[in-house]
Amino acid sequence: MRRSWPRRRPTPWRLLRRAPRVLAFALEWAVGRRLLGPGEAAAAGLAVHLGAFPDAERSPLLARLGEAVALLEAFAPRAVRRLRLDGVRLLVAHQGSTCYWPATNVIAVRAPALAAQPASLTASELRHEGAHARLARAGVWPWPDLIARVERRCVTEQLGFLRALPPGEFPGAAAYADRLEEAARRPWWTARDRIRGIARALREGRSAVFPPDV
Repeated sequence: MRRSWPRRRPTPWRLLRRAPRVLAFALEWAVGRRLLGPGEAAAAGLAVHLGAFPDAERSPLLARLGEAVALLEAFAPRAVRRLRLDGVRLLVAHQGSTCYWPATNVIAVRAPALAAQPASLTASELRHEGAHARLARAGVWPWPDLIARVERRCVTEQLGFLRALPPGEFPGAAAYADRLEEAARRPWWTARDRIRGIARALREGRSAVFPPDV
C-alpha cells in the first residue's frame, strides 16, 4: 500500500501522547502470545481461534463466521486476499466489540453479535477491521494524531462493501450503512465517546456494538 500521509517529525509532545498506546500494544502482544496458539479451524484460508465455548456452541459460531467470510469473499475478494497475504487471524471472543488487535494481527469478533446479526453486517465489520490491518501492516497505526483519518478510511471501505450488496438479497444492509454513515460524522473513536455511546446503548436496551451508536 502506498503511504499517502506525510511523515511528521516525532516531537516530544507527540511521543508523550503515544506512550499509553505503546504500553497497550505491548500488553496486548504479551497476552496474545500466551493465549493464541495454532488456529483451531479455518475460514476461506484464514486461521480461526475460538474462546472457551461449550462444544454445542462452537460449530454454530464457526458456521456463522464462515458464512460472513464467504460473503465478504463474494463481494470483496480483494479484501479477503489481503487478509490472507497479511496473515490476519480471526478470534471469536465472548465479550468486547469487533476490533483489530495490531500487536497480534488478530481481528476479534464478538460471539453474541456473530450469532444474532445477519452475516452481511459481520462481513462489513470484517471489511472495516481488515482495512485497519492493511494500514497497520503498511506502517500507519492509529496514533492519537492519525486516528481520525484512519477511522474515516476504514468506514469508507465498510460503506463501500455495504453499498455493493444487492438490496433485494440483503434488505438490512442499506439501513445499516445509513446509520453507520451518520455515526461516522461524530468522533466516536475517542475513549470518552466510546464510553458514552456504550452507556447510551445499554440505557436504550441495545447491544453495545462498535461503533456504539449504530
